[in-house]
Amino acid sequence: MNKNLILRKANITDLIKIRFWRNDQVTRNNSFNKNYINQNEHAKWFFDTLSNNKKNLFIGEDKNNNKIGITRLDEINKKLIEVSININPNYRNSGFGKTLLFETIKKAFKKNENIKILSRILKTNKKSVRLFQKVGFKLSTIKPKSYEYILNNKTFTQIVKDE
Repeated sequence: MNKNLILRKANITDLIKIRFWRNDQVTRNNSFNKNYINQNEHAKWFFDTLSNNKKNLFIGEDKNNNKIGITRLDEINKKLIEVSININPNYRNSGFGKTLLFETIKKAFKKNENIKILSRILKTNKKSVRLFQKVGFKLSTIKPKSYEYILNNKTFTQIVKDE
């Protein structure tokens, strides 16, 4: 990967930034839930996510500790994890998205190499479609308003070798 990035678990110091990124208009346009999220809703979601052992929330930071974006891994079942990503609006189109997603997927496969990773993307979110394809995700399902992409460890390992 061409960008240096540190991936760490989210903590209380990330609460406000994540809400700011989530309520950004571009983020809302590309989200399944387009509603503005108020402080109470966000705090409930944030603390529920942090306390749920089937969910992992990560923050990507550059070498200067600037917060680049967030990724989330949600265990659907023992064989399937869903991944999502949201980039800090100040770092969009800077090349960090691929690195952030890549590092998150590495963590997921390191924990369990036999899982598959799912991403659900709105059809209108062309940038995310391209991003997930670059990392090796393959289209698995077409729904009326969205796509579902799947990645397995074999495909990802080949992508890593080619990097």
